[in-house]
Amino acid sequence: MDKWIIKTIDDDIFTDREYWLDFLYNYHIHAIKKRGMSAAFLGLRRLGKTELFKRVYNMLFFNQDDVIPIFWTYEKKNLINPDFSKDYLENFLKQYFAFKNKDKYEEFLDTRFSALLDYGMEKGSKGIKTLIRRFVNQMKEGNENSMLTMAIEAPRTVTDYDEEPMIVLIDEFQEGFSIYNSDGKKANCIGSHQDAIDSRICPHIITGSTMTLILYDIVRKGPLFGRFSPVYIRGMEEYFAKELVYKWCKRYEIEVCQEMASELAVRCGGNPFYIEAVVKQAHIQGINLDNPEDLDKAHITDLTRGTIWRELEIQVQKFINQLNRQGIGKLILYHAARYETINSMTIEKIAAELKVSFNEVREMLSLMARADLLEESGIWGTLFYKIRDPIMNEFIQVWCEIEVEGKKANEAAFDKFEKYKKKADLLDSYIGQYNYYKGITVEIYILFMMTKWNFNELDGNRYFNIDQKVILPKFLYVDGCHVKYEDIGKAQVDLIGAKDFEQWFGECKYLKDRVGLDMVKEFVENKAEIAKKEFKRENTVLWFFSRSGFTPEAELYMKDRGVLYTNEEQLNELLTLFEVNTLPKELGNF
Repeated sequence: MDKWIIKTIDDDIFTDREYWLDFLYNYHIHAIKKRGMSAAFLGLRRLGKTELFKRVYNMLFFNQDDVIPIFWTYEKKNLINPDFSKDYLENFLKQYFAFKNKDKYEEFLDTRFSALLDYGMEKGSKGIKTLIRRFVNQMKEGNENSMLTMAIEAPRTVTDYDEEPMIVLIDEFQEGFSIYNSDGKKANCIGSHQDAIDSRICPHIITGSTMTLILYDIVRKGPLFGRFSPVYIRGMEEYFAKELVYKWCKRYEIEVCQEMASELAVRCGGNPFYIEAVVKQAHIQGINLDNPEDLDKAHITDLTRGTIWRELEIQVQKFINQLNRQGIGKLILYHAARYETINSMTIEKIAAELKVSFNEVREMLSLMARADLLEESGIWGTLFYKIRDPIMNEFIQVWCEIEVEGKKANEAAFDKFEKYKKKADLLDSYIGQYNYYKGITVEIYILFMMTKWNFNELDGNRYFNIDQKVILPKFLYVDGCHVKYEDIGKAQVDLIGAKDFEQWFGECKYLKDRVGLDMVKEFVENKAEIAKKEFKRENTVLWFFSRSGFTPEAELYMKDRGVLYTNEEQLNELLTLFEVNTLPKELGNF
């Protein structure tokens, strides 16, 4: 950005997120029309929510004049009242006056608190003068609770008097519940925010983690229930995460190939923090990312003793130190890490192994979900899953090996290397290691394209080798994942698209030879059947992509069963239709 109030990451690194930037920026239109609603912008840690808020704030400050933007972060702030109240109000007044006087905004951003109060009483609006007068009176009386309420309600107070719309962006909102008065008693931050956010002309947009206190204590219950509209953000689309890999590699002068860029994007779950950390680790070690062995080295080293380890250990230790009731939290985390899904039977098994009650285990698992270590489904501890953060799940396993089993860090890292090597050896013997990584690259392109579908009607013969029109649904969910059904087994489904009553399952093969009948049957009669049990929809469409096409027997089998199938030429034409890059030509030359 050419001009900024709050420093952001360099433009040449910032990738994707245009949808969310537009979404947040357009909130000012709703405020102008007095129809704004406060929103909780929710997602796992380190997904770039703070960066989005900073960029949107800068855009709102310099690109429009109708809505006053205010930004506040609770991170690393003094949370002891009355100093907190003064800091919060000072931040509001600085940004308010800077926006109202853009020709000398830097001067106001450097103005001290007392001078801001004087300026406001001399030249401020009715709302500003009323706010300052009330706050100063309470400050003289030493009424800390009233000071807190007035500071937090400052934007709402001014908009009520002056009818000037504002947008308040608050980062790490859940940290605000740790505000204490000078006597050591906890301040009523929730009550203070209750009226502040309930304004159509002054919406508050907050960030926080999907599964921590911000979801349970703010969005779903308590005095702020119903006042925030939850907005969920996930990791970057892997299509763009791969581009971010290229950008960081260029910054650190590291060579990377298409296959490893795709693999790193998938391993990191589209999380920009993890991607940067692994690339930086490769730079530290002086290696490139143009082969699986070096990618494993950078990834596992950072996971076990680098930036990723330091960041995630803080999160886990915070849970252990604060919520480790009766000293069993570490052991329950250790046992929970062994399961993809934890249900009532699993809870009973863990409780028996640890010789504690069912309710003790269930309550601790719920607390882990609030600490972003698990994902909870249902009411208070009835069903749990691994969180949608592959690096965190890996970290928990390694951390438990070190902290519970007593392994040394180097030993745990060596075991991870061995697991990745065994996977590579298996891939070599089955489909060829590099064909596997090439397939991941193709999956990323196809999945991104599927997110762009919007009930398009296409010529079935031209793209899918079927004698009828094909309607491409607007999916609610697009991804690829492992599916498991207890009575049948488990399988990897490369492409999954699901909407209300319809689902698409896709298989993706990047092989030099044509796909034969056995491989098609494996997808249609095994993988797809398992997936149907897991993703229950009335209608299922099966789609098979093969770079080199199919044998006649395989094509006849698919035509008889209505399975859609596509080769590389057809896929590239389809990708072009939806303005997605065609498959990289160099994949075939590895």
